[in-house]
Amino acid sequence: MSAFRLFLEKGYRDVSYTDLVAHTGMSKGAIYHHFSSKESLLHGVIEMLLSVAAQTNYDVLLVRVNSIDDFREMFVDLKKAQVNAILEIAGGKELKINKILFFAEAINESRQLLELVNKLSLAELEFMEKCFTRLCVNGSIEKRKSPQKLASTFFWMMQGIEIKFFFSGKNEFNNDLLDNYIECMNDFFDIL
Repeated sequence: MSAFRLFLEKGYRDVSYTDLVAHTGMSKGAIYHHFSSKESLLHGVIEMLLSVAAQTNYDVLLVRVNSIDDFREMFVDLKKAQVNAILEIAGGKELKINKILFFAEAINESRQLLELVNKLSLAELEFMEKCFTRLCVNGSIEKRKSPQKLASTFFWMMQGIEIKFFFSGKNEFNNDLLDNYIECMNDFFDIL
């Protein structure tokens, strides 16, 4: 977590091993023992962040989805929990978007991290499909609507919101991002 906080504060490229030693309390040798390079350490940090999303218990959340309003509430709670977990790991450090974007670049350059991100995305997409299936079966959404297409459209709309947010220059990670999710979700259900 110390390395993540340091990367947020200074940016990955500007963090030196001297900085890492000072912030982690570990010797340079101890850091090298666990991580063969600064890039390897970054991969460890990203894996830790992605593990937050992997801990989501979708089965517990699915039980809550009995109406569109239930879905909205559940989805906001899910995103709040994910954002709050990241903020907790950040230890009160401001999440500067220009510093976070480097993580996306690092993920894109690592086959292992890309596979993990894809696995997590597929899990969330499958969960959304189950939610929309429930909403179609119980009549909250017309039965002729495809849960697969609804889930895919909703999922990618939310991904677009994250991209839009990252490039918007807004500073309040928690509230601004959640407001964007809610606005987009409301638009989605208005279109239905």
